[in-house]
Amino acid sequence: MTLTEEANGATTTTASEATVNEITSDDLQYWGATVFIPSAFTTGDTMEIRFYIWASNPTASLECLYYVPLTGAATYNETAIYFPPVQTKRYRITFKRTAGTDRAFKWQVTKQTGG
Repeated sequence: MTLTEEANGATTTTASEATVNEITSDDLQYWGATVFIPSAFTTGDTMEIRFYIWASNPTASLECLYYVPLTGAATYNETAIYFPPVQTKRYRITFKRTAGTDRAFKWQVTKQTGG
């Protein structure tokens, strides 16, 4: 089994659901992600993170596997949200600010191959 970091970056939230990273061609592997919560994420800030995977049948489409709503607080204990590797042909990660101030969230995508 090999675990590799396939992509990483920092993306600022907006009021619209925005794609952070995705794979659009079939690659049947195990894909996962980690999203790091910035220290500036505080009271009044809320956002949504979605991790989509590819459903092949009966009609091929992206389907939301994980939906994580985040609500900031004066003291926020979590520093990251982890999406464990899941077998899929394609994936997409999105961010959406639902209240408060746009914040930059760092993220990384991991790929697991082999057995």
